Amino acid sequence: MDAAVGESYALLIYACVKLRRLDQAFVHFDTMVRRGLEPDPRVFAALLKGCGRARQLKRGERFFESLLDANAAGARSATAYNALINMYSHQKQRPATLLPHEVSNAWRAVDRMREAGVAPDEARRPTAPCAPGGRGAGWGGVERADPSTPLPGGR
Repeated sequence: MDAAVGESYALLIYACVKLRRLDQAFVHFDTMVRRGLEPDPRVFAALLKGCGRARQLKRGERFFESLLDANAAGARSATAYNALINMYSHQKQRPATLLPHEVSNAWRAVDRMREAGVAPDEARRPTAPCAPGGRGAGWGGVERADPSTPLPGGR
């Protein structure tokens, strides 16, 4: 299939997520896969983001697990794992009000990311675990490539 067609599907899925039409986004994803087009991590990230925004965390978890089970290309990427981690920050209207037990799912995703040997993307460090009650201080214990680099806010 033509790469432009795959990109069109990716943009269509992203638009559906942005418009909060998650079911339609998954229909387009299924069609994309059935047509033999290989979605990239951006598509996975958009769908996971949509699951978070719709507060359908179990659906997002099942989707992510299905990607891993199918050994989908890009499922074990920093982009996909970061989207899974970020999905948990959307379980409430205001992420700053996440409670420790709500943040624990994001931390489990960070641990799984490390266990899979996927390094955090320095440009998009997972921030959901840093909510009040998160594990550790500052970036919530996420290791930095260069600890001498100051974090936002001078921490």
